[in-house]
Amino acid sequence: MFHVPVAEAKILIQLMDEGLPYLQRNHEALARVAGVDFSLEPVELCGRVLGDLGLPEAVANPLVAKSFEANLAVRDQQDLLNS
Repeated sequence: MFHVPVAEAKILIQLMDEGLPYLQRNHEALARVAGVDFSLEPVELCGRVLGDLGLPEAVANPLVAKSFEANLAVRDQQDLLNS
């Protein structure tokens, strides 16, 4: 069984909490880009979302594209973190 010391666990929880607004920001960008258009290919969707976020397309990779594609299932949910 994996054990994380309490002090380290608190730091990990804090870091995850600090990352939540970034997930929401990504979600909102995806909703803006995808809208109701279900025809975008994953690579095109990824590039457009990254552009909306002000990030270069050079950071695109299959994992990022799949993450955005998976998020399409909840794109109508305004607040990703509080359903």
